Amino acid sequence: MNGRLSVPLNLTCFTAQGFDFSRDTPTTNVAMSGTRPLSRLSGDDLLDALYKTLANRERRRILRYLADLPEPIPISQVATEIAALEHGDDSSGISTSQQSDTHVALLHIHLPMLDEVGLVNWDRDSDTVAISHTLEELIVTTSGNVLDVSVSVGKQT
Repeated sequence: MNGRLSVPLNLTCFTAQGFDFSRDTPTTNVAMSGTRPLSRLSGDDLLDALYKTLANRERRRILRYLADLPEPIPISQVATEIAALEHGDDSSGISTSQQSDTHVALLHIHLPMLDEVGLVNWDRDSDTVAISHTLEELIVTTSGNVLDVSVSVGKQT
């Protein structure tokens, strides 16, 4: 054993059943399903979907990065910037391998999940992504205890 952990990337988990939030990979072809679960969920189901989606550091980085951009941007640019954040370097110091690894993870793991729950708008035809308005519509409230969190989708009044 060489001391390295090898985890296979599961690219065969596409079905027509929707997203399985017990796994960290998409189970549907989002382009075909057109589902937006956050807008259809409420209560604990909505909170579970958000926790599952936001539990991954890379997805939070992607959302923070996109939140500052008013227009859709190329996936390759997102990959370069996220790789730079991950490796603590500026985008000019990122190797082709680091950028490629991040690009693959974006295309096969993170963007499908973020798009399916409706937090980003991923245009596969133009290979661009943008933050969605759903993120602006999330209303999160707490009652002083981290376990007493509620969330809903709808414009704040």
